[in-house]
This record gives sequence, structure tokens and C-alpha cells, in this order.
Amino acid sequence: MRLPVFAITIVLAIPCLVQAAEQGNAQAIYIERCAICHDNPTERIPSRDILATRGPDDVMRAFAPYGIMQPHGVGLIPSDIVDLAVFLTGEQPTGATTTNPEANMCRAPAMAMKPDSRAWNGWGKDASNARFHPNPDLTVTSVPRLKIKWAFTYPTDQVAGVPTVGGDWVFVSTFIGRVFALDVETGCTHWSFDAGSPVKGAMVVGPNANAESGYAVYFGDEKAIVYAFDATSGSELWRIRVDDHPVARITGSPTLAGGRLFVPVSSLM
Repeated sequence: MRLPVFAITIVLAIPCLVQAAEQGNAQAIYIERCAICHDNPTERIPSRDILATRGPDDVMRAFAPYGIMQPHGVGLIPSDIVDLAVFLTGEQPTGATTTNPEANMCRAPAMAMKPDSRAWNGWGKDASNARFHPNPDLTVTSVPRLKIKWAFTYPTDQVAGVPTVGGDWVFVSTFIGRVFALDVETGCTHWSFDAGSPVKGAMVVGPNANAESGYAVYFGDEKAIVYAFDATSGSELWRIRVDDHPVARITGSPTLAGGRLFVPVSSLM
């Protein structure tokens, strides 16, 4: 009876040995490629403790092509990055968002795009970056009476860009690269698009003669690509990479002024 027990002990130990080997590999990668910065955090470099609060999929996206850590991941194979993500967060990656972007689609036809006094267009509301809306109905006394009309669940735990409101439409961006065009009355989704790279800035809406609706929505992603879509149909009008530097990216919000689209570009270097 002892031999089978011994054999079972060995079999049960194998997963532990594999796990230890993976953890040791990930620790070596962290020490070699990550520790010099994340063990000495600054205002713009998160500590290892902060990294531990991020989801494993978030860590893996950072090493994807055009990801913020991509230059530091050169030479790593996919399993190395998975091991590192698990090592840092203590969780297994899901491999995909659990939110179905098609689950919230609008049933009623979309309304025409007619920007009105409710508009909040882009990061600071308008080209002057006013960041103020002179709505006479929103006062100190009316705030306590506000009630939630609807809620929209983002398919990610990080959002940077503010919603853009134009007429009966709300446009939102996400860290996983999917943008949504929502109905202002119900919060349902008229259309969405996956850029495949984080869209951190706000989207901006403006007249466009090539758009069937007469309006286009513009945004940029971390691949330094700027997109233009018909605001109501979601049809792509054009896209262009505005900078061919390997680590160029767009994290700010485009601004429309004088018939031109101004796009901020940043870099890791």
C-alpha cells in the first residue's frame, strides 16, 4: 500500500513544482526588467504594491504591441507575460472582458445628431476648455433632488476620458480600446467599435460633409492612430497614424477649432 501512496504524493507535488518554477521565472523577469523603476516609484511610476491592485489582464495589455511597457517586454514570450501578470497580481487572467458589448443594444431607431444647449463636447466642453456649463436648471438647491436615470457598465475597471454629450447622444471611451455611442435618454448602445488599443482621451463631435449624418466623432488611441466615424451610424470615415515613432501614443483628447482637428501626441521617451 505504501507504493501507491508514494506515487500519489509525487503526482500531487508536480503542479506545485510547476507553479514554483513559473513564479521563479516571473520573479526573475521582474527583477531584471521592472524592479529598477517599480521598486523606486515616483509620481508617474506606480509602486509594486499599486501594480498588485491592477488586474492581470491590465498588466498583460501593458506589454502588448504599443502598450506602455512594450519596449521592456522585447524578447519575452506570451507565457512569460502571463507568469509576470500572475506574479504581480496574484490572480489568473480572464483572457477577455466578461461584458458583452452587444448586450445593451438599442431597440429603437437612432435619433438624428442635433447638438443643442446640453452639449459637452470633448474634454473641456468646448474649444476654449471652459469646463463649465451654464445650465440654469442645475443649481445648489436642485442638486440634492437629482436621481439616477440610467447606469452604463464599462467593460473595464479604468476610464480616463470624460463622456461627450451631443444632442441625444453620449460618446464614451475605454482603456481596453472599445468606444461606445449611447442613447442619452436610456443609456442603450447605438454602436460600438474596438480600436484594439486603449482610448484614454475624450471623443469630440463636429460637422463633417462626408458623414451621412452630417456629423463625425473623432478620437485617438495608444497606437497614435486618429479615427473619424459617422456619429450616428458608426461607419468609419477614415483613420491615420499621426506619428510613426515606435512609442508614440495619443492619451489626450482631440479638439476641433476653425475647421481643423488638433491632436496631442505623447511618447514614452
